[in-house]
Amino acid sequence: MSGRKKSAHRSMMLVMAFAMLLSSFMSGTGLQGIAKAAESGAGDRFTSILSPAYRSEITDDTIDIEFYNQLGTTAKIYSQKQPADLASDSNGTKELVGEVALSDGNGMISFPASQYPYGPITIRIQVFQNGAELDNAYLQLYNKAGVRWKLGLDEAPANPVTAGMDVVFSDDFKTMPAINKTGIGAKYASAKIDEARGGMFGWGAFEDFDGPYNPFAIQDNELMKLTTTYHPTGYVRNDYWGQKISTGYLSSMNQAGGGFYTEGGRNQYFEAKMFFGANPGMWPAFWTLTANGYVQNANLPNEPSDEIDIIEGYMGTPAGYQIAWHPWGYDKGPAAGYDASKLGGGAKVELDAPEFGNINLAMGFHTLATYITKEWTYYYCDNIQVAKHKTLPFSWEYGNYFIINAAVSDHYGISDGSSDPRSLLIRRAASIRSLCSAKTSCASAQARLRRTTPIRKAGTAST
Repeated sequence: MSGRKKSAHRSMMLVMAFAMLLSSFMSGTGLQGIAKAAESGAGDRFTSILSPAYRSEITDDTIDIEFYNQLGTTAKIYSQKQPADLASDSNGTKELVGEVALSDGNGMISFPASQYPYGPITIRIQVFQNGAELDNAYLQLYNKAGVRWKLGLDEAPANPVTAGMDVVFSDDFKTMPAINKTGIGAKYASAKIDEARGGMFGWGAFEDFDGPYNPFAIQDNELMKLTTTYHPTGYVRNDYWGQKISTGYLSSMNQAGGGFYTEGGRNQYFEAKMFFGANPGMWPAFWTLTANGYVQNANLPNEPSDEIDIIEGYMGTPAGYQIAWHPWGYDKGPAAGYDASKLGGGAKVELDAPEFGNINLAMGFHTLATYITKEWTYYYCDNIQVAKHKTLPFSWEYGNYFIINAAVSDHYGISDGSSDPRSLLIRRAASIRSLCSAKTSCASAQARLRRTTPIRKAGTAST
């Protein structure tokens, strides 16, 4: 018992990385591609990374970064940097690496990789034309020469609101967890659990671990890596709506109502530490749904559901992210007496601000969380409260399970066959900690993951 209480202040995390690789242009456009764009009068303002290659590993203490922008005259280069005191709770800051004058559109800077964080890292190249901002390019790399900072389970700062809560789920991804489409007999489902064939949304199809387009891999014994791939030929999901992109999805609950979920009537806290990339077509999310929404629930058509979007990342605007809360199916019996039009809502969080180290959503790690209590639901970024609302009734009554996914959308006019030169890589690392306030009412992670019977039906009393 004391061991569990002690661990509640550790970073009990499921750690994941999400990668987007659009195979038709994984080498970038280069000078030839930029020249062709200039001839057609389009793409002049886009920045092309010449070296190193996108997604490559850094093993040297210092590397040279070369880039090209036909219209650019100067550039500023930034990256997330760890604090001087590695034990502090700081999430680091947006650090100016240097300023560069471009020569005929060409720029180069030496990046002191050994002075920046180990692991996934983003170099932001902000290009100007005679002082006016022209473009932002984001180069994602894996820095193996860097400073080890907040990597392990014991190193992430705990949110003070979790004091006294019991950990009911953890996954450190030292090894690959069991994953299948339905989640039955596994730890995670790889598609939405409210549809027998596996539910989907967006232009990316959620693929299976045991299929030919498996998006899941463990990296560095610390990260779960999901790869999103555009297939110009040889792949199309005609069994859904013709997606030509494959990607990944993880649900903690399965189609039979088993897996991990929190019980209702208890304070609940979900947390994820994430690293995103600046692909304008990407739509990554960390969210929860009430624990009645599994396809083998015979009463599912008659039940309402609450959705808590801890983060929706519209990566065409990485300066911030969206939070939303949605009441679904409130025309059904259990929701009688509630006015759904007065319950839903949303908020936007601006990250380019001092309290978040001026680190936008594409530049580095952030810790996102929600804390659900009977009266209020709170949202946090880097342990700072950023929003709250009156708790949706069924998120409190039924309990919740979590979902983390990479998805592809058209929010910024990126077509499903786009070859935008910036659409090369999404890496996202996440950690999840689920806690409950009453140990007598929260089953252990092992017990939950063994459970195969459906959860209680809506409206019945919890025990």
